[in-house]
Amino acid sequence: MTRAEMRRKAKEIAKENKVLNFKTAEGQLAKLTAKDVKNLTNLKEEFIAQMKLDCMSEASDAAFILLLSIPLIVAKDWLGFGNKRLNEFYHRIMKTYGCYLDGYVKLSELMQILYDETNFKTDFQVDKAVLEKWDTVIKAEK
Repeated sequence: MTRAEMRRKAKEIAKENKVLNFKTAEGQLAKLTAKDVKNLTNLKEEFIAQMKLDCMSEASDAAFILLLSIPLIVAKDWLGFGNKRLNEFYHRIMKTYGCYLDGYVKLSELMQILYDETNFKTDFQVDKAVLEKWDTVIKAEK
């Protein structure tokens, strides 16, 4: 081994053993070696996939709360629902939503049932692929 090769090898070993200092989110000082960083990058893909599922779950929950509030206000203001009927309406919605979360029914099936039984169709068009994607997200959360 020549001197140049020995110096190169020494630099590589020094890089691997180099300690990286950084502050965590809590403001504490943490130290990692280059080897630790390599191990962490392997977990990165799994972590990102889980974060995506968590974000979609939080977004769907927030959207559900928003979209639940509007029908409750309309039922109160326009239909004159009081506490008792609003409570019953809310619990029936939550029961149906629970069936959806448990996988007993899909969004596309709910839309089809609504159309078949009442001939009611919404003004907006919902792509079936989008509905199926949300159904898959709900299954993945379990």
